[in-house]
Amino acid sequence: MRYLAAQLSYFYNGIIPKEFKLNTFSYFIFSFVVISVTLVSLLGTNALIILILIIIVYVAFRYPMSLFYLFLATVPITPHLAPGIHTIYSYSLVLSIMALWFARTALGINPAVQYSRFLLGYIILFCLVLICSALYKGLSNPEITSIMRYAIFFPFVLVVYDMYQSRHTIPMFLAISTPFVISSYYLFRTYLGTGGFIDMLTVFRMKPAGIFTNANVFGIMMIFAAPFWIAAAVWSKNTILRIIAGILALILSVSIILTNSRSAIVGLLFSVIFYFAVAKKLKYFLSIIAILSVILLSSPLFRIVTSVGLRVERAGTGRVEIWKDTLELIKQNAIFGVGAGNFPEAYRPYFESAFEKGFMKNISHSHNEVLHLFVELGIMGLVLILVLYYIPLKRGFALLKRPLSDFDRIILYGSMGILFANLGNSFFDANTMLADGGLFRPILYWITVIVVLKMYQKYSADNYA
Repeated sequence: MRYLAAQLSYFYNGIIPKEFKLNTFSYFIFSFVVISVTLVSLLGTNALIILILIIIVYVAFRYPMSLFYLFLATVPITPHLAPGIHTIYSYSLVLSIMALWFARTALGINPAVQYSRFLLGYIILFCLVLICSALYKGLSNPEITSIMRYAIFFPFVLVVYDMYQSRHTIPMFLAISTPFVISSYYLFRTYLGTGGFIDMLTVFRMKPAGIFTNANVFGIMMIFAAPFWIAAAVWSKNTILRIIAGILALILSVSIILTNSRSAIVGLLFSVIFYFAVAKKLKYFLSIIAILSVILLSSPLFRIVTSVGLRVERAGTGRVEIWKDTLELIKQNAIFGVGAGNFPEAYRPYFESAFEKGFMKNISHSHNEVLHLFVELGIMGLVLILVLYYIPLKRGFALLKRPLSDFDRIILYGSMGILFANLGNSFFDANTMLADGGLFRPILYWITVIVVLKMYQKYSADNYA
């Protein structure tokens, strides 16, 4: 492989004339026109698909983050717009991103590969724990599927780490936010179509989700974007960025509340508390909360909203029952766990009790990030999930003490706001480790970790921190 890479690099740097490389774009346009005319004359309008693919490949090869932006902007909504091709589409994009990265690296186009010792060590340790847990009681089909997902997901994380630079942050979060803003438009339309306050509360109780089918998923995804735009709106010195960030922060924050996803609302609240703390105005936040609590608790409106809209009693008892049952499973499988992906089957004997307590859904995870990793991978799963929260937050707080540029400070505040939002949400849901079998929600958390680690590397003397 090293010999092949050397030969390809020699061809690109030694055989292709320098003046050709300086005019690559002009030669590409000329070649593209010739190929286009030839293909259309031979194949007719069917050739347009080939031409579109050529453009996509060229743009992706020249601008390697472009396919990643496409992944972030489209994958969340393909299950609802094109459910039959969602899985193929998302995995094809991920594999294409990795293949193009490998090709650019082999050709010597990429600079020296950047990596994080923490990420690399964490992934190796996680894979060892995963294999030990899987082999303990024999491989099940869910475990095989989980291992295959991790075999794609973790290399993808390392590729994104290498590709990401601070200049990619704004486009990346714009791409993340795009499907959520589109869904928010339909969410607002749902509420505007109601006839009055009681009708709005009824809709609120039904948990609308815009173009998504699950309000909790929609709300949870938005906590990986809203805190970043809040930070940009508050601390940015660029007027245009501040206006755009303020609009996006308002749309996404209001949408989180309107989804009636309690775990997402708690997550957003955690990030807001963090922002008041770093601004050294936490006492004002606590005063506001105290005043609002007194007003709401003394008002009949509060009782109407909680009884009609929030469904506090059902959701609370259902999750508590799941947590109790999960702790029982942990006692029985404390060392190696039940195995990655095996939680739904392991929980099946306990489902009836959760159903009686008001939990009406299929239970695919333990609705608590720490408990979920503990029950699936045993005691080492508990260590792994705690480390995955602790290290990024520790390095983020270390960066807060350093003299950062204004732009980097916004990125850091936004990323740490997302980490705190996910920390709050993690008491009620699971996002970081493919709990539901998908790639998208976990990559949102790992993107945030990558941003913090990459910035720490930038301000550290160690290039591989």
